[in-house]
Amino acid sequence: MSIRALKLNLRTTLCFGVVCLLLLIQGAMTLIKVDKVYSSTVDIETNWLPSIRLGGEIDAAFYKLRLDLRRFVMEIPRHDPASIEKLKSVRADALEIAERYAPLVSSPEEQAKYNEVLGGIKNYSQKMDEFLAQASTMSDEQMATYLRDVNGPIALEVQRVISELIALNSRGSSEAVQVASDEYHAARLFTWILMIGSLLVGIVITRLFTRSIIKPVHELLVSTGKIADGDLRVDIAVNGNDELTELQRSTAAMQMSLKSTLQNISHASGQLASAAEEMSAITRESSAGIERQSMETDQAATAVNEMTAA
Repeated sequence: MSIRALKLNLRTTLCFGVVCLLLLIQGAMTLIKVDKVYSSTVDIETNWLPSIRLGGEIDAAFYKLRLDLRRFVMEIPRHDPASIEKLKSVRADALEIAERYAPLVSSPEEQAKYNEVLGGIKNYSQKMDEFLAQASTMSDEQMATYLRDVNGPIALEVQRVISELIALNSRGSSEAVQVASDEYHAARLFTWILMIGSLLVGIVITRLFTRSIIKPVHELLVSTGKIADGDLRVDIAVNGNDELTELQRSTAAMQMSLKSTLQNISHASGQLASAAEEMSAITRESSAGIERQSMETDQAATAVNEMTAA
């Protein structure tokens, strides 16, 4: 279907509507990509980084608990209530820090690692209570053996799981950064593609729109110029279904009206010429009759004069 089949107002609305639609698509896709980048940034800021930071605090607090337990073993006397309370306070701090991590869990894998960490710390705490209960009756060698054979493996396992938890969050943070980077590059590429595509589509639409107006107007100007020069034989093209088509029809109708008027004028001129010739013939006949009458009158006068003279 030709674009000339559409009215000018509808054609204008559609052409500029396509351009506006392209702008809306570009804006919408850019907003979507920016939203994904923002979501990744927020996820890094509110989830992964706090998890890594708190995981480090858990590791430091547990390591401090292990050091304080060893310090307790080396203290003399070992039954000092202040030392025991300090040790329990450090343990309470480690447990409190570990429990603060719970709201930051964001995946089943992270939940499993966190459960291992929390369970390991509680198990270590239970073994520490058993150790403190027996510490007054243990020798230095027995306490060292207990810490090495009982608490030691538990502590190493807890710290291994804490390291794995921190590594899991580090990977999650790296993945979030990669997602943000990918979305940024995708948004950049898509924006360039859409900009170039919009430019090309805009050029094509502008070309078609202006051509649909300029071409028929130019053809009509050429036709009306020939008509103004007196050439009524020119063909006026009538095509499309828009306002310019109506103008073409009106111009063609005007041309036919001018032809009809000129034909009527030509016919009337012919009739006037015939009437003029008839009037001329009548005038000639009247002049001949008058001459004949004048000659006859002269002859009659001559005869009268001759008769009078005789």
